[in-house]
Amino acid sequence: MRNKLEDEDTPDDIGFHTYEGKHDAIMANQTISPGEGVRFNQLKINEKIVTNPRFVLMESLGDEVIIGAETMQELGIILDFKNEKLIF
Repeated sequence: MRNKLEDEDTPDDIGFHTYEGKHDAIMANQTISPGEGVRFNQLKINEKIVTNPRFVLMESLGDEVIIGAETMQELGIILDFKNEKLIF
């Protein structure tokens, strides 16, 4: 039997491969927000690949996707705060 998210989607419906259940995420302002943990086989950005990355699906975020520090390090992404850019 496949796991289902709270909205009844299955992992295959939205393209991830492992559903890890409920997961609380610590936000930048140190508050805790509820979400659901999922893993993909791989994430590819600009020819760099991270295998088995974990994401937390959450409602009502200010952005569509927020990449955590650990994944950014694995992808070699550098934040250029002064120029408001990402460097790959």
